[in-house]
Amino acid sequence: MKKVFLLLSLVWLWQPISLHAHELFSLRADIARQGGINVDGLIKYANAGTQHETEFLNRIMYGFTEYLTFEARLPIFFSKKISERAPNNTLSASKAAGTGKFELVSKLRIYHDYALQKRNQVIVLSGLALPTARRRLSGIDKKPIIGNNSMDFVLGVAGAFETTKFYHFAAITGHITTTARGIRESDQLFYSYAFGYRPEE
Repeated sequence: MKKVFLLLSLVWLWQPISLHAHELFSLRADIARQGGINVDGLIKYANAGTQHETEFLNRIMYGFTEYLTFEARLPIFFSKKISERAPNNTLSASKAAGTGKFELVSKLRIYHDYALQKRNQVIVLSGLALPTARRRLSGIDKKPIIGNNSMDFVLGVAGAFETTKFYHFAAITGHITTTARGIRESDQLFYSYAFGYRPEE
């Protein structure tokens, strides 16, 4: 596992990355050039009380046409720890490491307005989250630690509106889940908005 972490870290550091708020937290309204390939990587650490996770987020985009982009994502958890409360009111921890759900999605640009010092576009997204999550359940509630091994559906829309002075990014994405191993996790709705101002053009 240490060798995999080192290799992924080197690949991640090798890439020229420029991060913005919308890239960290939401679906992005970006597409690849026709015939072009984009590779992104990000290591995320989250901690809440006794629970934490360290995750390598990555994606590969391929521009099939100037309007249609295919995207693949495979989250890799180096460590994920969750806590549960037992019937006797004591806390119990469960940990796991491994892959999350492999997502295959298509992005279709339905609107764009490019001009001098302006770049506006809107995309719609649809895809599948495949049952590739590490199959390990917690000790007490027997719930998935990394993710349920179900086939899920992803739908979303995102917009990016940029000038040399201001930029706005907005996105809304829905994950519709199915049942696996007798467990069905709840559907999820993600939404975000980011605003930016460049003091110098």
